[in-house]
Amino acid sequence: MLAAIIVAGGGARRLGGMAKPWLDVAGRPMIEHVIAAARQHASTIIIVGDPPMAWPAPHDVLITVESPRGGGPAAAVRAGMQLLPTGTDEVLLLAGDAPFVAPAIAALVNARSSGNGVAITSEGSVQFLCSRLERRALEHALLAGGGSMHSVFDHLQIDTIEAEVRDADTWEDVARLRAGSGAPMSNNPWLDEASAILDVEPVIDIDAVLALARDVAHNQERRNAPLTAFLLGYAAAAKGYSPAQVAEFAAKLGARAVETGETGAND
Repeated sequence: MLAAIIVAGGGARRLGGMAKPWLDVAGRPMIEHVIAAARQHASTIIIVGDPPMAWPAPHDVLITVESPRGGGPAAAVRAGMQLLPTGTDEVLLLAGDAPFVAPAIAALVNARSSGNGVAITSEGSVQFLCSRLERRALEHALLAGGGSMHSVFDHLQIDTIEAEVRDADTWEDVARLRAGSGAPMSNNPWLDEASAILDVEPVIDIDAVLALARDVAHNQERRNAPLTAFLLGYAAAAKGYSPAQVAEFAAKLGARAVETGETGAND
């Protein structure tokens, strides 16, 4: 039986401590893409992290936190292992901020291993949080290893396969993940007409603005969604932001909306 542990905690230091797995990409939080991909293969899904209060957690997903909080991926995996049901013989380790991981998961599940499991390599690096491992071997490695995933994997015999894994370590990564997931400006007649009425150049990252609006609407008062989008547009015009800067600030604002959101924000 296969279970999935999705690591969604950590300090996100390069993103100012924001809860990046819950940032919107392609219409829903990144972690929901990961959950949907894992469900295709795993009978149990465990999230290790601290979801925003406003996030409607799926009823069939188990949630725990690493100890100590912010202790890193190895601590998160240890915490997730405590919730594995009896009969689990293999574990998928996944990152909560890699929304388009479905092809990589399928490759892991279909790959043969001559050792303790299989991990994805992407751009020359082993992706510890995109791996399929034997439960008993992983338990032993977690006991024998130190506080890092590197030290844990030092005690495992793994095969590797190449696949693309795109996660969100930086604001630029968030913007790139969002890019291309929605309709381009040229295919949106209304925005073309609105730009003509306003006499402005139609330079806009639609995905970034829509994602910002969803992040705010889902985690703050709904009226703050259009107001925040307007503020971003005003700032972009006043300060001459490039499309990349607009995307970056949209990600930062959305992350802050998620981070400070409260239950009942949509009421």
